[in-house]
Amino acid sequence: MRSSFVAAALGAASLTLALPAVATADPVTAGEPAPRHADALERVAAKATGVVVGQIAALPTSCGSAFTLFMSAESGPPSFTIPSNGVLTTWSHLANATPGSARLVVVGPSAVPGHRTVLGTSALQPVAVNALNSFPTRIPVTAGTAIALQTTVPGMACVGATVVGDAVAGAAAPYDPATNVDLPNSVAQAGIRINVAAVLEPDADGDGYGDVSQDACPVSAQTQAVCPAPDTTIKKQPPRVGHNRFVTIKFKSTVPGSTFTCSVDGKKFKPCSSPFDKRLGLGRHKVKILATSGVGIVEAKPATVKFRITR
Repeated sequence: MRSSFVAAALGAASLTLALPAVATADPVTAGEPAPRHADALERVAAKATGVVVGQIAALPTSCGSAFTLFMSAESGPPSFTIPSNGVLTTWSHLANATPGSARLVVVGPSAVPGHRTVLGTSALQPVAVNALNSFPTRIPVTAGTAIALQTTVPGMACVGATVVGDAVAGAAAPYDPATNVDLPNSVAQAGIRINVAAVLEPDADGDGYGDVSQDACPVSAQTQAVCPAPDTTIKKQPPRVGHNRFVTIKFKSTVPGSTFTCSVDGKKFKPCSSPFDKRLGLGRHKVKILATSGVGIVEAKPATVKFRITR
C-alpha cells in the first residue's frame, strides 16, 4: 500500500533558508575554451553548452523518512526529464539543517507499471547543512530519462516547490538505488517537486565526458586532453640511391582519421594518400608529407623523404 510521506514531511516545520533562488531554466554560462590549434576545433567547442535539468527548492521541506524519489508527473518547466543525449557533470541539492548524505539518481521506464529502472547513480555525498551543495559527477545519459534524488536521513530536505499537477513517487529506506535497479512507487504524493538539479552537457564524440567541463577535445574519443597535433610516420620509402624511377612511399599519422597533402621537389602541396606512387626522373628528389587531423590541426613540420635516382 502506498503511504503519504509528505504528511510526515509537513508534520515537521518547513525550513526557509536565507539563500537566493537558483535559476534552473537558463543555460549554464561557461566560457569558451582557450584557443587551441585550429578554428575548426574552436567552432565545435563553442557550440558546447550545458543546460540545467530539474529544480532546486527555494523553500526546501524536510521529509519524515529517508527516500529515493522521482517525478511521477510534471505539469510544466523546469523539467526533470533529460532533453537530449549527453553527460551529467554536476548536480546540486539545497540542504536544510539536517545532516546526512544525498545521491543523484538517473531513472528510465520500467516494465512494472509505476516503477522506474535505475540507469545510473552518482557517488553518495555528505551534504553541508543549510547550504546549496553542488557535486561533480560523470553520468552518461540518453534523452527521455530523468533525474531522481536519494536522501539517507529522516528530516533531510528531499522536496520543496509546490506545483499543482506535479507528483513524486519512490521508495523509503532501506531501499538503495546503488544496489537495486527496480525503483518502486511505494510512496507517492501530489503537488510537490523533488529538490535536485543537474547540469547536462553534450558529448559530441560519445566518450562519456561532458564537452564543456570534462573534455578538452570534444571531437575525438581518443583523448579528453587538448586535441593532439598529428605526426606523420614514414613506413616505407625508396633507397637513398636507386635506379627505379617508379617510387612508392607509405606513411601514417599518429592521429586516426588524418588526411594528407604531399609536395614533390618544392612544388605546391596537393592532397595525397598512402601509398604515394609516382614516376620521377633521374636526379635528386625530395617528397614532403603533411598530415591534418580531422579537426583541422596541421602537424608542425612535414615528414620529408630524400632520395636520388641514377641510371
